[in-house]
Amino acid sequence: QADFRWQISTAAAMGAKGLIWYHVDLSCNDGMGNAGNAPINFFGERTEYFNWLSEENRKFQQQFGSEFMRIRAEEVFMVGFDKPRGGIKPFAGDADVLTVTGDHASVLVSFFSDGQDGRYVALVNLSRKVTNRVTLGLADGLSPKRLNRFNEYKPQHVVADPVLARRAGMRSVNSWSDYLAAGQLVLLKLR
Repeated sequence: QADFRWQISTAAAMGAKGLIWYHVDLSCNDGMGNAGNAPINFFGERTEYFNWLSEENRKFQQQFGSEFMRIRAEEVFMVGFDKPRGGIKPFAGDADVLTVTGDHASVLVSFFSDGQDGRYVALVNLSRKVTNRVTLGLADGLSPKRLNRFNEYKPQHVVADPVLARRAGMRSVNSWSDYLAAGQLVLLKLR
């Protein structure tokens, strides 16, 4: 199930507006082939994989679907690698989000805009197996809001981080962190 969540989250965070899964037609198979853990088995029955895919699709659609159709992707980065991977550059910080760290896995960091003044960051735990504590160092004055499952942006608790501020050469830096499940996506409105 985490693998389906990872597929949906990474695709959306990279700007996809829709996903298509395919199912191998087993009617021409002799019945002895490998169905590859298909969501529909050789007998036309829904499998456990069908239920996982259905649940992850519906959860994503309820929480993020309309919002990701409204906003547009600008830039995508990764944290946890020192060289580009698949054309995605390592995150080096920007004016709003100074740093991103993941305690146990890499993180996909994607920036979005709404065509007006709104700026957003999507964070995805790139592990398909472990929970990952993701921490952001935010420029002074930013108070992020997180999109919850009821399509509302809720203010997030931030704390002053004097060590990060000193390293960044700034007067004040705020820190936000949360634990993300394997493949989980979080969408924060920065302004």
